[in-house]
Amino acid sequence: MRKLSASILSLMSGLAAPCFAQVVLYDNGGVITTPTGACIPVGGSSSLLQVVGTIPNGYYGYSHMLTATNNNRIADDFVVPAPGWNIATIEVLDYQTNAPSATSTITGMNVRIWNGKPGVAGSQVVYGDVLTNRLTASVFTNIYRLGSTCDLKRALFKSTVNINTSLAPGTYWLDWQAIGSANYSGPWSPVVTITGQRNKPGSNGIQSLDGGNTWIPIIDDGVAPEFLSPPLPQDLPFVINGTVGSACAANCDGSTTVPVLTANDFQCFLNNYAAGLSSANCDGSTAVPILTANDFQCFLNHYATGCS
Repeated sequence: MRKLSASILSLMSGLAAPCFAQVVLYDNGGVITTPTGACIPVGGSSSLLQVVGTIPNGYYGYSHMLTATNNNRIADDFVVPAPGWNIATIEVLDYQTNAPSATSTITGMNVRIWNGKPGVAGSQVVYGDVLTNRLTASVFTNIYRLGSTCDLKRALFKSTVNINTSLAPGTYWLDWQAIGSANYSGPWSPVVTITGQRNKPGSNGIQSLDGGNTWIPIIDDGVAPEFLSPPLPQDLPFVINGTVGSACAANCDGSTTVPVLTANDFQCFLNNYAAGLSSANCDGSTAVPILTANDFQCFLNHYATGCS
């Protein structure tokens, strides 16, 4: 840990308690549609397969299950803007057909983050693996996935995985797989669902049915057995939580020479704060005023931790 001067320690003593407020860094899209199905309990919501004109969507969800006979994965992309993100957790949606909603049947999840599209030459895994169970919680969302028949067979669960990594600006792909109860089919993931639309514009989700060796587009081509609909690409719902900041959040001036953290970083932060720049919003707060003494405390805590 870096030593702080007496003047810096004095400044810290007059500030609020340490603050590393997590915020939603990215949301790839929701699944709730209107109107709510007649069968849905009071307070619940629907995620209804959409019909546009006479053309219906046909897929409730897509497999990302690891079972004795299946090794399937799904993936979708996201963009990290400058100055970077410190990712704490990621939330995804799952269901197992006919599973009860009282307690989630999702028991495990492994995650990888790629610096490019999985399966494309040059793309590499920059975080995670296919073995570590990173699941920390899985809870009922009070949302049911529905088709033309209103039923409660597909209760959606929000599964949270622990990440705790930092990413520099760039385009990445999130790739994941879930383990559930052998008593029910799946786990399955719904797709981003928008009332009145058969897909989210720009959708590009992908799926692997062989453990990540090969990948195919996630598409919806209508209802079996006719499949009369033109195949439409689909996106996957996931939310990324954490804080805005570079991999070394205290390295405000972006220097690379040793020592990386110097008085120049304090001056850089003070200049950004005085200018009202978003880069000075160290604690990721959204309430007005955005920049407060908590941002000084946050910066000092990062500086004290140092750059590894």
